[in-house]
Amino acid sequence: MELSRHDVAARLAALLHLRELARTTAYAAALSLALFLVIYALERWRGGDRSRYRTRSFLNDIAYAVFYQGQFYSLLVFALVARLLDPYVGAFRLNSVSYLPPIIAFVVWWLTADFFGYWVHRWQHRSRILWAFHCVHHAPATLTFLTSYRIHLVEQLTTNLLLFVPLLILGIPPRAWLGVKFVQAFFEGIQHSDLDWRFGRLYRVVVSPTFHAIHHSAEQRHYDRNFGKILSVWDFVFGTAASDARPTRFGVDGLVMRESLVDQFLRPFRLCLHAVAPPGDDEQRRGARDQRADASTV
Repeated sequence: MELSRHDVAARLAALLHLRELARTTAYAAALSLALFLVIYALERWRGGDRSRYRTRSFLNDIAYAVFYQGQFYSLLVFALVARLLDPYVGAFRLNSVSYLPPIIAFVVWWLTADFFGYWVHRWQHRSRILWAFHCVHHAPATLTFLTSYRIHLVEQLTTNLLLFVPLLILGIPPRAWLGVKFVQAFFEGIQHSDLDWRFGRLYRVVVSPTFHAIHHSAEQRHYDRNFGKILSVWDFVFGTAASDARPTRFGVDGLVMRESLVDQFLRPFRLCLHAVAPPGDDEQRRGARDQRADASTV
């Protein structure tokens, strides 16, 4: 039986999840616009640099946000990987939180995700291979509220896999992850904004814009500091926290990455071939520790 053009188009659309992609992309655009208006108003109130939104860097951040928040990645890439992994992980699934009240189960899941996220983030700054891809996120000298989405596809997939297995073992169904995802999008948008907030006494608990800005600092003494995703408490517990003033320079000295999506996709593969060390590696890391030790004695 021959298929008409309409049937072929319908099957292709279903295969590529085009209807769902269109729906989620529109929803993501509305969410991003709402977040932008809130952060823009806050930055204007606090005297932040709003000229960043007229740069090529911001346009690229938008492209990353559309790809990830619009579910292109989730539906076309990670959904396939998750289906392939599920039968192998299923035998180890503990469903340890499925017997808890929903609110408590959610909190357990969220704390677990944030804890693993902290250690994965530290690993990305230690491993030369992982850093080659993670440096795409650290290369910009200008941060915008969408810079949180500036993540290489390989890094996104690797991070999701590293978090997917332990969280799936806990027994939280993937459909329950949506709430955490949107909460995290809001917090990470604030973290990458041009706001000088520290959150007062909560500085040691929740990642503030100043706390995360230090992580993006180009200053050597800030290398390997402030890895927390949503909670800063992990950094204080494991000795990687910095409590300095908000830095004025961002990026990585010596790393030049053009504002080109093609270059940002291909450059990490070339960096892998040359085994480029993360900033703070070996001698640089020891020098940064010495600077921090000297500062603590003043």
